[in-house]
Amino acid sequence: MIATQSYNSPTKHHASFQSMQNAMSSFTSNGCPSSKLIMGVPAYALHESNPGLVKTYEEVISEFISEQEGTVEQIDVSSINELNFWKGYWFDSASDVKEKCEYAKRKKYGGVFLWEIGQDKQISGLADGGILIESASEVAHSISSHLAQNEGDDTIKEEL
Repeated sequence: MIATQSYNSPTKHHASFQSMQNAMSSFTSNGCPSSKLIMGVPAYALHESNPGLVKTYEEVISEFISEQEGTVEQIDVSSINELNFWKGYWFDSASDVKEKCEYAKRKKYGGVFLWEIGQDKQISGLADGGILIESASEVAHSISSHLAQNEGDDTIKEEL
């Protein structure tokens, strides 16, 4: 299991897509089979000027929601799904998590984990399982649905 966040990120975001690619490729380029790698995705935010200031994804999204007009049900979900910077804090958005999971699928990694799943934001009726975990689940569901539709076709399994 590889935690792909970096305090030496080429961007201000500690868990940028580029940081993740660099971390994972450092293992595969040294001979580690991609199927043995489990990619870590952080569910927390670090402040851009002081990495000692940390918030959970749940804390950041709760703050964001509380400052919006109206109720949770009235908030534009796409604004939450794309949000990866808030008041000086960088973190993975739901879209970032989905993109990283799709990358892991293309690279045939052994899997993906969230660190730490309890830091995800659950919203009743919108993201009961958590915003980030549901984004990752969409990718996993697309893999299992694809396999179920093509059961017995070994060429499909090799593609995935």
